[in-house]
Amino acid sequence: MNPTEWQTAAAALLAALNQSATALTPEQRAQIEALQTALAASTPLPPTAEADVITRDKIEVHDGGHYQPNWKVDKVEINSPPPDPTKERATDAESAYLRRLRRESNALPLAQDSRAAGDRDKGSRTPELVRVYVDLRVAWWPTLEQVFQRLSIPNERRSDLRSKLLIWAENIGKETVPFASIAPEGVIIERLAHWSSNRAEYAAPDDELFAHVKDTRKVDSMLEPLSALEALTANRRLVLLGDPGGGKSTFVNHLAFLCAGARLGEEAGWQASLDNLFPTPLLPLRVIVRRWSSRLKASDAAGPKLLYAALMEETGLEWDGLMERLNQPDTLVLLDGLDEAPGADPNDATALDRRRTIVESVEAFCGVRPACRVLVTCRVKPYEQKVYQLSDTPAFTLAPLDDPRIERFLGNWYGEMARTGVSSPEKAEADRAQLQAALARRPDLREMAEIPLLATMLARVNARSGLPDNRADLYHECVEQLLWEWEAAKSREGGDRAGLVDLLNAEGRFRVILTRSDDRFLTLQERSSIANKAKADLFISVHCNAALNAASNGFEIYFLSEKATDDEAAAVARRENAVIELEGLGGKARGKVEELLWALARNEHINESSTVAAHIARQADKRLGSLNRGVKQAGFYVLRGTAMPAVLVESAFITNPKEEGLLRSARYQQRIVDAVYAGLLDYEKRKIQARLAHPPPSGGGG
Repeated sequence: MNPTEWQTAAAALLAALNQSATALTPEQRAQIEALQTALAASTPLPPTAEADVITRDKIEVHDGGHYQPNWKVDKVEINSPPPDPTKERATDAESAYLRRLRRESNALPLAQDSRAAGDRDKGSRTPELVRVYVDLRVAWWPTLEQVFQRLSIPNERRSDLRSKLLIWAENIGKETVPFASIAPEGVIIERLAHWSSNRAEYAAPDDELFAHVKDTRKVDSMLEPLSALEALTANRRLVLLGDPGGGKSTFVNHLAFLCAGARLGEEAGWQASLDNLFPTPLLPLRVIVRRWSSRLKASDAAGPKLLYAALMEETGLEWDGLMERLNQPDTLVLLDGLDEAPGADPNDATALDRRRTIVESVEAFCGVRPACRVLVTCRVKPYEQKVYQLSDTPAFTLAPLDDPRIERFLGNWYGEMARTGVSSPEKAEADRAQLQAALARRPDLREMAEIPLLATMLARVNARSGLPDNRADLYHECVEQLLWEWEAAKSREGGDRAGLVDLLNAEGRFRVILTRSDDRFLTLQERSSIANKAKADLFISVHCNAALNAASNGFEIYFLSEKATDDEAAAVARRENAVIELEGLGGKARGKVEELLWALARNEHINESSTVAAHIARQADKRLGSLNRGVKQAGFYVLRGTAMPAVLVESAFITNPKEEGLLRSARYQQRIVDAVYAGLLDYEKRKIQARLAHPPPSGGGG
């Protein structure tokens, strides 16, 4: 019997005996007094147990199976309904989910770099997000009520203080913002902010305020932008926006880790860690939207059932348990990464718009489940399209890290590297000091460090090899680091991989146009025509190679030339160009003048095409693990019609049984994607370096 069961039984027995009219012997009374003393010394029952009234008729006293009016207690039986096995399973499933969520959300894979200098001991600890995390703010100012909350001003004093501050605000600094242009509470906030930065010019706010603010410098912190947690507390439905690497998923993971721990009773300081904003621990039900999106089918109709299915898939909860939780105000549904669901395909009106389907499903869910909280994260640019916005849901954008938060992050990061054995304490502190000094003297680094992911990359690169002086080289080092992390993460996840389009679009500097997004046939001329109409800066064609000799293997990268590099290159071009026979005429033959003009245009781009091909080949050599057949030239028809630099990637030989198997492998496909992606980033880096070395002349137009 556990302590709670013992207390319940003892209290019930005493209540029954006190109601008994039976005369008790001195020995029996002594036993009762001993039981009362033991019960009084025990830990009090929880309120729900204390409120249980168990009457005498619910208790039976037995001695050898016979009822004894002059009792001797052998056993106490409390008649209660049998446990509900369904609820027990729901509780077990919820606990299992919360433990798994805590493991996943507290992971810090960016801290685990096997390439870093110094090997970790086998017994070293695993780096944890919760030890590195710094609070994130949104680009939004607090309301007066939130200021009062930050200062812990009693509720009964707030109305009077609000009236006094309004009178003060009307009488000072009217030239800063016209009083009639904003709401009265906004005027108070604006005047407080202006007074805080110009204290010598204006009278202080009402003394009533400083009865609660002993340190006037605290006014500065109370007027800081809202924290992401404050925004969540004030809005039961919320969209959290941010740029790539801005901390959206990190915020979700940190919140999920703390809430899951609080629900499990494993996070004693959870309220302080969440700024004491939540009176009870929230139940975090997290859905990774990318995974949800991948499971959608063309026949799926938008609605709450789609989100129910996603929640069951991600959490492992059964239907009845999930439905019960979704009706509770302390349940928080976390939908991380709305932008990772593909939007509409401009080339195929019949394709499923997965992002819109998810938006409509979330809106329908909110309509039928108004009790629970919902937080959605998304990148800024994708959310600008109205068709992908959640109606009647406020959106807040994460603010960049300021200097104190950057400094705090670096201290946390390098401290965790020392704690876990990634670095020695001495090296970790030296690396921190070196990076902090570099940020102070280099504005370009300081700007990068405002983005949490880039701050992490700077810390990683600095610890491994020091920071390059050239910004383009630093950028390249960060890209290499991210690519390594990408491959490592996908290996851990077991094959959930992104395509080349996803990677390039995620960079924010590329706009990718596909000549086709399915297995439809396009003529060679149509393919180059799509690129020309879009005024593309670069054309890349990715192919599987073929040869009469089944032993031929490896990859090769081509750019255009009327004269092939060798006989094999000429043979490859002939096979690729043979598709023209299937196209009929494919396209009308050009006249001599038109062909001459196209030849001049092609020659203009040959050098750039050669450079792109070389960068991709170098990265493919690092990543594919197959024979590098080199960069070659040949007269490919698909390249001949493009008015921009153009390359053709022959990734592997489909006629080679071993390489056919590789081409079917998701892992090898991802290596091809990563090689092309890294090669393009190398190419862009070279262009950046060229611009920095030869900047355009300043001054006069013309």
